[in-house]
Amino acid sequence: MLRRFGLRETNRRGITHRSSRLEIEQVAESVVCATIFIVGLTVGSFLNVVIHRGPSMWGLVDGAGRGDFIAPRSYCPNCQATLSAANLIPLLSYLAQRGRCSRCGAPISVRYPVVEAMGGASALLAAALFGAAPAAIAASIFGFALIALAFIDAETGYLPDAITLPLIGAGIAANAASLFVPLADALIGAAAGFVLFYAIGEIYARLRKRDGLGLGDAKLLAAIGAWTGW
Repeated sequence: MLRRFGLRETNRRGITHRSSRLEIEQVAESVVCATIFIVGLTVGSFLNVVIHRGPSMWGLVDGAGRGDFIAPRSYCPNCQATLSAANLIPLLSYLAQRGRCSRCGAPISVRYPVVEAMGGASALLAAALFGAAPAAIAASIFGFALIALAFIDAETGYLPDAITLPLIGAGIAANAASLFVPLADALIGAAAGFVLFYAIGEIYARLRKRDGLGLGDAKLLAAIGAWTGW
């Protein structure tokens, strides 16, 4: 019957073509999202190394890790066994091992899969907000740094200058390139964030006769201000 009505046949073909193209676009979008999430998971795995080894490398605590971020290879904190490549697959290795070391059976901190998942989510969120643009990469870096800082602070009580100070500079540089807010807003945000928390810390110390907020908190707020403005 369609052959008798050329217009209907054309419409049907057009609909089929559009449907096929939509399916291809959906598959491509899914592949892109999966790739971004995997990249984020991988970065999250590296963030775990930073969280574990960074504080001792920077002289903030004793015995939190050894070596640097590259060597030695990741190892079990309990039995010191070097982890195989299969043990280092982000998220999946934790699930496959049921949260325990494959050598000694010691429990693995839930922090590892949580940080990896947060890394993947941070990358996806940045891509969703900014698409294929330099701002997406910059926003991902900002998110990764905040994840590392949050867990280092939770585990050690420190916000290391090795992360907060470069983060301030990176925020100012990003906004000098007009990625998020005007440069003037970024500079004011950084200054206001630092001064506000520094003043609160000083007032608290004078009233309570002990330290409250450290300079690390002031530098963190300065970094957030440098990225988001005021």
